[in-house]
Amino acid sequence: YSTAQASMAQFADVFARLLAKGHQALCLCISSRLSGTFLNASSAARQMGGDAVVVVDSRSTAGGLYLLLRRARALLDAGHSLQETAAALKALRYRQHTLFTTGNMDPLRRSGRLGMVRLSVSAFLNLRPVLRLADGRVVSHVTARGRSQQYRELLGLIRQPEGPLVVQHCQDPEGAQTLATRLRQQGYQVLLRPLGTVLAIHLGTPCLSVAWVEEG
Repeated sequence: YSTAQASMAQFADVFARLLAKGHQALCLCISSRLSGTFLNASSAARQMGGDAVVVVDSRSTAGGLYLLLRRARALLDAGHSLQETAAALKALRYRQHTLFTTGNMDPLRRSGRLGMVRLSVSAFLNLRPVLRLADGRVVSHVTARGRSQQYRELLGLIRQPEGPLVVQHCQDPEGAQTLATRLRQQGYQVLLRPLGTVLAIHLGTPCLSVAWVEEG
């Protein structure tokens, strides 16, 4: 399986149609360290000219990107300008955290999106990394042996969330439900959402993740 990022022409077409209707556009993209989408969107925005189109590199994806989108909606609804909202998101993205585990590291290795990840992680020994996004890059955080330790590591790494946590999965509904239940038992508000097929192609399956915004 393979995926393709949106082209500059596709972004330009969407931006042009929005501007023609008198709208402004805020485009919040998947991390530029994971995809060329931000570059294409930025090029299309420059082609539009003016300041009615603003493109922001989320330095995130999946649940983290969803939380930033929620914040953008809240800021705009509260009357903040396009530029003010973009500036707030650029500050907020460094308080956004995403942790995930995958049962198959091969897709990530093939994608070239791995940062500092130990290559000795072994499925045979039931060793799995708990990975995280660090400034938009995938890096290894800790290594867990078995599912129980994965849960403990994920739960133990969450710090001072501001608002809800997002738990997502692909082909691991039981794991996602278990993680969400344990988080709720600790008093956290949890949003349980599926992980998109496009990300699953690059992350491997089964995949389980949790994302949150840390208190400022």
